[in-house]
Amino acid sequence: DIDQATKFLSDLYQIKDAKGAEELPTAAEACFSLGALFANIQSRRDRLTFSSSNAEFRAFLADKFDPAFESIKVRSIGAVSKTGMTLYDELPLGMRTLSPSDFGFHNALRRDKSEIVFLDFEYFGWDDPVKLVSDFWWHPGMQLTAPIKNVWLNKTIMVFGQEQTFLNRLNALHPAYGVRWSLIVLNKFLDTSNSRDQIQLGTQLNKSVNLCNIVSDWLRNKRSITKRI
Repeated sequence: DIDQATKFLSDLYQIKDAKGAEELPTAAEACFSLGALFANIQSRRDRLTFSSSNAEFRAFLADKFDPAFESIKVRSIGAVSKTGMTLYDELPLGMRTLSPSDFGFHNALRRDKSEIVFLDFEYFGWDDPVKLVSDFWWHPGMQLTAPIKNVWLNKTIMVFGQEQTFLNRLNALHPAYGVRWSLIVLNKFLDTSNSRDQIQLGTQLNKSVNLCNIVSDWLRNKRSITKRI
């Protein structure tokens, strides 16, 4: 399944220079600079600030999320500088790829017992391949095992690693996409209706805490992604 997923991304990467490709739109929530990614995360954080009076929810944001995000800013700025890029330097078009954006096995069907067919391209467009790789790794809906996640990283590095700065940028941005996902799973808290399911909110908060803990562990142990994991 991972082979088929990476083959699909490789095919998209190969046709990015095809006639007319430059006219395709930007993928949903694409971030072409570290500054744009930080702004996207902060915007999500700001929207959640007044979304709930739940003490546990507020404590998580203040005591766990915010410190993790601040640590990521310091780490990511230092890491991305090694690529020769600054906070607001945008990724050149030649380093971008065509992406389904919301990519993973949650948007796929199995056909003939083996072939995987990928679906749902409403967010399709130009994106940073680092975002594509990291989103797949962090997506809580797929529940991939650690060994499978490592296979995914190794195989996608083979696809995109020909671009000189890809691996350094992946190391710089991967934890940031992790905390971004820890906010995405809290979108249920933005529902202001009285019909919100408190059990469901608790489940989403637990997912968010777990993602944030993984990011914090990644930072604490100074983990990095290499060509062989």
